[in-house]
Amino acid sequence: MKTIKYLRIFLLITVLGIGLSSCGEDEYHTRLHELILNDLTGEKGFDKEGVYIPTEKTAYEKVYRNEDLSNYAATTDASWCHATIEADQSLLRVSVDPNDTFDDRVATVTISDIKDGVTSRTFQVSQKQCDVIMIGEGEYEVASEGGTVEITVESNVDYTVEILDADWVTLPNNATRGLVTSTVVLEVARNDSEEERTATVRIVDNRTGVEDITTIFQHFDPKFSVVKNSYTIDEFGGTVSIYVQTNVSFDTDLNPEDSWISSEGRESKPELDLVIQRLTVAPLTTKVPSRTTTVTLKNTTWDFSEKITITQTKNLYIKDEDFQLYTTQTKKLNLHNANGEAVSWKSSNTSVATVDSEGLVEAVGAGTATITVTSPDQKHTDNVKVTVVAPKDLDDKLATAWESNNFTKGDTTVVEKLSSTITNNSDFDIQMTKCTLFRDGKELKTVTYDATTGALASKGSLKAEFADLVMYEEVEVEVPDPETVEGEEGENGENADNGNSSSTTGGGDAPASTRRARTRAIVKTLQIDLSPHIYYVVWEYSYYGENFIYRTDDHVATAKVESSAAGARRSTRAVAHTKTASRTKTVARPASRPRTRR
Repeated sequence: MKTIKYLRIFLLITVLGIGLSSCGEDEYHTRLHELILNDLTGEKGFDKEGVYIPTEKTAYEKVYRNEDLSNYAATTDASWCHATIEADQSLLRVSVDPNDTFDDRVATVTISDIKDGVTSRTFQVSQKQCDVIMIGEGEYEVASEGGTVEITVESNVDYTVEILDADWVTLPNNATRGLVTSTVVLEVARNDSEEERTATVRIVDNRTGVEDITTIFQHFDPKFSVVKNSYTIDEFGGTVSIYVQTNVSFDTDLNPEDSWISSEGRESKPELDLVIQRLTVAPLTTKVPSRTTTVTLKNTTWDFSEKITITQTKNLYIKDEDFQLYTTQTKKLNLHNANGEAVSWKSSNTSVATVDSEGLVEAVGAGTATITVTSPDQKHTDNVKVTVVAPKDLDDKLATAWESNNFTKGDTTVVEKLSSTITNNSDFDIQMTKCTLFRDGKELKTVTYDATTGALASKGSLKAEFADLVMYEEVEVEVPDPETVEGEEGENGENADNGNSSSTTGGGDAPASTRRARTRAIVKTLQIDLSPHIYYVVWEYSYYGENFIYRTDDHVATAKVESSAAGARRSTRAVAHTKTASRTKTVARPASRPRTRR
């Protein structure tokens, strides 16, 4: 027991000795708690390249002046983060490796007091992520009609979508996008540009400006066709609407010679790829069954062309223009009736002209009337004007010529037959009814005509012949005795033909000496017409219900006798000539046949 007691005392003394010895040396107190250690995070952290953002240096360096850092050691919990203490410079250095990941990262740096082996402190070091914006496709194609483009974006930053110089691409909600994978939806409008087009879409990091770009390519499929290539419109005219299925612009070419059609304008319905080209057609007023024009729609860029035929029809019209008739004259009107329906006819003045249900116009009296035709529905109508005039004499258009046929009997020539030829120089066909020959003012002979024999056409001629015109008177003349021997000598030895001998009448005996000295003669009685006569002809004719007469010029005819008796000669020639009378347009007519007009 005593031994154990001593042992305990010894141990106590030893411990006290040690304690007293320790209290005798300098006591150590760590200053680690006094050091300023700040977290290197946020805007004071490192960027993705490992550069300390506030100083743009590759490391964070902190100098602790008047501090002994030899008892401290720095360690990190991340291999990408490096921390060292340079005691001789009282320097704490922190550096990081470049961040090739898509996330921000944080490391913890621990400063330990290696002398006391107990004290330590920590701070955090953060490094920015590798900012990435990745677009799924480099180019997107859109049809001509437009539509929606969905762009897949992989990003670890907030970004903004920008569309460069293309108002036809829109972002329905231009909000800032979140992180990780997202989809950007863009609306692409219908392509009315008439050509292919592209747009550039840029997605930009709001903070750093990191971006990625994609392209939207929009096709253009040109269309150009018409619903139909021909249109018909009635004579009243109006608007023709041409429906064009197209998504391109086009020109409308009209024939400059067809002034009756013009452009009225267009209506576009792009959502239907439809353009309505409207044309104005003027009323058809001329007397034609129809008229046609060709309109050309064309686009030269795409080499499109369509020809449109427009026909305007006239259902009902009178083919004849305004015309003139003489009283009793008729005219059948020519009608264009496209529908073939029954029509009605009407005259504005039936005392001038009438018209029947077949369009036959008959002139009644002088004046003017309008003949109108109307369709059953009263929609279509047309008219012409008829002027009715009374016929006038044709004296200045008629001409006559005389022709004589002479009769010869022995030494005597007389007029036996006369003819008068009348020529119709007018534009009318006339009907000759009678031709009367007058001699010395008295009616001598008459020729009558019927509808056939008296028909005298325009520019035609008609001859009237009058025979047996000789009127005889008894005339005594001396003529040689055919039994007389010429050359017989008388008592005095003279030839009977020598000397003059007087003619005697009766035929008594003469003395023998005398009888032998002259030619024998006898007295002969002839019946001849020696008086001059005045002839003229009166022609009677009619046309268009009116009667007229025409008197020719006077024709003078005479006859003379030529004969020989007892050496003497006497004229017996027939002489015929025409005496031209002074005439005006209306010539003198015989009193027995006054001029009449019915």
